[in-house]
Amino acid sequence: MIDQKDFKNPKYMDVPVFSGYEKNMFDEIDRFLGMSAKYSQKSVRRTKILSFIGGLVSAAVFFYGAAFTEKKFCPIVAGISFLLTGFSMLFFYGNKAFPAMIRLHRILEEDGVDRVYDDMKRSVKINGTSVYLGDDYIFDCSGDLFRINEVKNVFIYEFGGTRTGSIKTYYACVEFNDSSRLLVKRLTGLTEEKRIQQFIDIKALFEEKCRTLR
Repeated sequence: MIDQKDFKNPKYMDVPVFSGYEKNMFDEIDRFLGMSAKYSQKSVRRTKILSFIGGLVSAAVFFYGAAFTEKKFCPIVAGISFLLTGFSMLFFYGNKAFPAMIRLHRILEEDGVDRVYDDMKRSVKINGTSVYLGDDYIFDCSGDLFRINEVKNVFIYEFGGTRTGSIKTYYACVEFNDSSRLLVKRLTGLTEEKRIQQFIDIKALFEEKCRTLR
């Protein structure tokens, strides 16, 4: 579990420490959202180490490959990029407050842990995603929490393509008033029509919730 001492760490904001039945509700919310799995000190340390090792291994592979290719520039640049990524994760990841943790603490402080807990119990999962929709909140079980009444837009987000040399992928994405985004689901239809229909179905769920709140 996320150590409640983090609540007194300026890095995560100064919010009340829960006790009694509120602590039990907070612990269940934490498990449901997977917050500890991503943001506890132990998890951050593990992510930093694994990322650093991954960067070193990837860099070694590309540097080794450069020895057997005539055009050495690209694999050397790629190797340096992986090496720098590994070092940056080791020294900088987790040194600043995670937006998801700040948002969670702000919502719990302003709305009350009992309100979030009750809505979590009523929430319904969007098929094929890690996202649950309640009456007041959006619960992302990969580690995030949002208010439904802060939804600004639902749109198709494109990733990759010709600029990066990768296959273009599409996601149903929700944007909030503070400009944060949630990738709800990858659109996997084989045809454009099927992908659009998937997006329409997801957008309709959010629009229905938003109409009841506004």
